[in-house]
Amino acid sequence: MMPSSRERATILARLIIVFAATVVALGTGCGDGDDPSPTSTHFFDDDSGDGVDDDARHDVESPDRDDDSDDDAESDDDTVGDDDDTVALCDSDPLLSMRYDESRAAGPLRLKAERYDLWHEQWHQPNYGATVNVRFTSDARDAVQSYDDLWDSTLWTGTYLASQALRYHVTGEAQAKANAIRAVSALDRTLHVTGRPGFIARYTGPMSDPVYGDIAGGCVTNPDWHCVEDGDFAGDFWFGDTSHDMYSGWFFGMSSPTISWTTMRCAS
Repeated sequence: MMPSSRERATILARLIIVFAATVVALGTGCGDGDDPSPTSTHFFDDDSGDGVDDDARHDVESPDRDDDSDDDAESDDDTVGDDDDTVALCDSDPLLSMRYDESRAAGPLRLKAERYDLWHEQWHQPNYGATVNVRFTSDARDAVQSYDDLWDSTLWTGTYLASQALRYHVTGEAQAKANAIRAVSALDRTLHVTGRPGFIARYTGPMSDPVYGDIAGGCVTNPDWHCVEDGDFAGDFWFGDTSHDMYSGWFFGMSSPTISWTTMRCAS
């Protein structure tokens, strides 16, 4: 027989009471967190604002969560010289604890990837490090005739950055980190060279590089070409008419979860 509506409401109310009582019991079962009793094994500040340093005798133990200011002036357990809740930047690389097994000899695909990596750095990241296509003067591929696909450079530079961030996350290789930092620098330049907050360039480079061709003339005839005459980026050029796919690539690379701002900051 099904319970009536009134009975169901009574059952539900009882369940709610039991749940609430359980939550309260879990939260208070260990006593008041501000209890300074030396016999207590828990020293968790409950932020009651009573001003009492509840864990002065235990401020270097791992359970310490007291966030009263200057609570551990005599027993500071960090390197910043203040409360132990403060985290110092650049104390260590967050990925140094990673372990990657390099004991086995590299196979043919790994060796091929390393060759491509070096080739890309040598020929496809001229000047400020953004990714471009290259036309060589001959089949020997030892001299550049022109750079191509500059119009989509920001998209592919962001994609490259993400790949190197993931590589660094897995391997911790110094080369991957250097590649990622170089790509971050290139993308950062596309953001600031335009002089327009939030507007990124498709590509930017130095006008002094003759491989780019007649950039100065292009800045006169093409409204999407811009030559910078003064400021921090004087002597550079940049391409506008930026589309959403450039922003997709830019944010894909710069927001990669495995490359943190702290890592970039500490690498400089």
